Amino acid sequence: NVIMSKTVDKPIAYPGDVLTYTISVRNSGVETATNAIINDQLPPELTYVPGSIKINGVAQTDTPNNDQGYYDATNKKIYANIGTGAGAATTGGITNGGTLAANMPSAILITFQATVDPTITAQTTIGNVAELNAYANILGYNIRILSNPITNVQVNILSISGYVYDDFDNTATDNPLAGVTVTLTGGASPQTTTTNATGFYQFTGLKNLAYTVTPTAPAGMAPTYDPDQLT
Repeated sequence: NVIMSKTVDKPIAYPGDVLTYTISVRNSGVETATNAIINDQLPPELTYVPGSIKINGVAQTDTPNNDQGYYDATNKKIYANIGTGAGAATTGGITNGGTLAANMPSAILITFQATVDPTITAQTTIGNVAELNAYANILGYNIRILSNPITNVQVNILSISGYVYDDFDNTATDNPLAGVTVTLTGGASPQTTTTNATGFYQFTGLKNLAYTVTPTAPAGMAPTYDPDQLT
């Protein structure tokens, strides 16, 4: 009975986040399985992080016919040859898998990382499933196992918005100021925008970080903020 599961470190993610996936494989049955090979097809919303494949904590090189881990960039597919005696991963992931002994005392862990598309739309669910192929010696046929459940990541997109006013009586509900430059800092690099005719500004596609919003005061004015400091 070969059991495979898959987890991700961030079930809720943001554009540009790096996700770490962990695949766990253990043979708890009474017969051995040979030529054990993992493959994992990345969905369009993810980009593989080069050099991130590890098998039981040992880094792999991503190249075929070199070590047990291989990333096929053309098809966005990860291969990992696992088990005792596993050889170098090959193109197409067909040969050189190792042996999963009966009643394994511990699981084999395969980890890799992938980056969420920075331009992904809000509330997108990224689904991903791993596949194990091996040969069951006693049964005498090939077996194919999918990780269960499918690992889903919910992508959220944050925004910051507010208004800029000519606040002559400190109520923040006075004359809106259009065309004011507003700067957002705290992310990878500063962003700027300008207020519209109602004094409104907005920054979208943000990660879950701390930010600072700074409006550039027009000539003859000084910046002030509303009492609750939310706009």
